[in-house]
Amino acid sequence: MVAGVATCLVPQRYFLVLALWVTRDECAEDPHDPVANVLLHIVQHLSVDSQRFAGIYLMGHGVIKLWLVAGLLRERLRYFPVSIVSSRC
Repeated sequence: MVAGVATCLVPQRYFLVLALWVTRDECAEDPHDPVANVLLHIVQHLSVDSQRFAGIYLMGHGVIKLWLVAGLLRERLRYFPVSIVSSRC
């Protein structure tokens, strides 16, 4: 949930700064590295709608996981199969 909130609130330029920081050594070693170049390309073309979708998705995922953990801690039997299926996704 924290990652979802951060994704929604952090400006796009910080994502680019983070991507540049993460890939700086790899790009210096091999400027044609496909993984680093794809990451930089994705971050450079990240739209506001994509960022919002990712934030909402991550928050929803966190809420569902929190709900499952609460049900498992209360030892409700119906939560066990749901948590097994959700851990595979």
